[in-house]
Amino acid sequence: MYPQLTGGPIAGNVQNASRSVAVDLLFTDGSRLSDTGVVANNGAPLDPRAQAGKLTGQAWNTVRATIPAAAGGKMVKSVLLHFGSDVIATAGNKDGYLRGWIDDVALLRPTG
Repeated sequence: MYPQLTGGPIAGNVQNASRSVAVDLLFTDGSRLSDTGVVANNGAPLDPRAQAGKLTGQAWNTVRATIPAAAGGKMVKSVLLHFGSDVIATAGNKDGYLRGWIDDVALLRPTG
């Protein structure tokens, strides 16, 4: 994930909310990976507000999560992108707009 905090075509409007994102999985039974309480390699749950405290702006952040045994046998229906923060955007604050990139989303079988 690359949360953009400055520059680009909407420079001045891209702000801290760009760090409030998380990738999640929706299973065919309607449950989500984030429902299992899984914690990513950066120490935060798969929740945009929790990830905001871990993701660095203006830099690529590698975020990995292991699907727990409790989700074993479930089929993935969709990959979801959650975004949002607890701060309401108002003119002049630096929390309202988001822009960034997500690259190399992969579901891999464990090796070994």
